[in-house]
Amino acid sequence: MNENVENLILTQLRELREGQRNIGDKLEKGLADVSGEVAELRQMIGGQGVILTSIAGYVHQVENRVEKLEGADE
Repeated sequence: MNENVENLILTQLRELREGQRNIGDKLEKGLADVSGEVAELRQMIGGQGVILTSIAGYVHQVENRVEKLEGADE
């Protein structure tokens, strides 16, 4: 093979390898970003669960008080 053709092929292979490396780096960064966002969502959902449990407890207390008041009227 002609030396110019070999150099051209090697240049193209280097560019392909560099492109693959760049794509890999972008994918790794994207996955890290997504993982971080999922962790944040889990924390938020956990916090919402605590709030909902507190609200449910309060509603239960209010229902008990209303039942007692309604029973006192009879």
